[in-house]
Amino acid sequence: MAERAGIGTAKRRGVIALVVKKSFYESNEAYGYRRVHADLAAWGVPAGPELVRSVMRELGLEPCQPKPWRFSLTEGDGQEHDIPDLVNRDFTAGAPGEKMVGDITYISTWQGWIYLATVIDRYTKAVICWAVDDNYKTPLIQQALEMAARNHPLAAKAIFNSDRGSNYTSGEFAKAMKKHKLRRCLKRA
Repeated sequence: MAERAGIGTAKRRGVIALVVKKSFYESNEAYGYRRVHADLAAWGVPAGPELVRSVMRELGLEPCQPKPWRFSLTEGDGQEHDIPDLVNRDFTAGAPGEKMVGDITYISTWQGWIYLATVIDRYTKAVICWAVDDNYKTPLIQQALEMAARNHPLAAKAIFNSDRGSNYTSGEFAKAMKKHKLRRCLKRA
């Protein structure tokens, strides 16, 4: 008798697995277990959310969505104490190329994370350059800085403001700033 109950449970789980796959693939692999469970309920298939979650794990169905957690790209490397805050929260500029601000962000794609470094002119408030890579190491922000220097007139002793991340406080980035006669400025902690 217990053997027959096991066969029924396995058969039911197999049917649920088929319906779970249908919901998942119709959503272009975007639905997590909660939305898949909602589809099953709408279609009249009795299954609890934990069963749906379990079946999705067994089938290796992982939704293509950013995870609910976010990590920070800003990690100090101990060098930032030597770099002053030259703007003192005043991000206005009198002319193009006098004050710029840089930052890095990350974007989820179908093939993994990409990192975007931007430089914004504080006078025009326009993104004057950008660079994209599969990592957020210092060469990424150097590429953005090189593009800014190449494509936009920068004032003598222009200020470049950024967060206190190790990329912006690195010696490598300091050399790039010196090459273009820019002054580094860090936001206060």
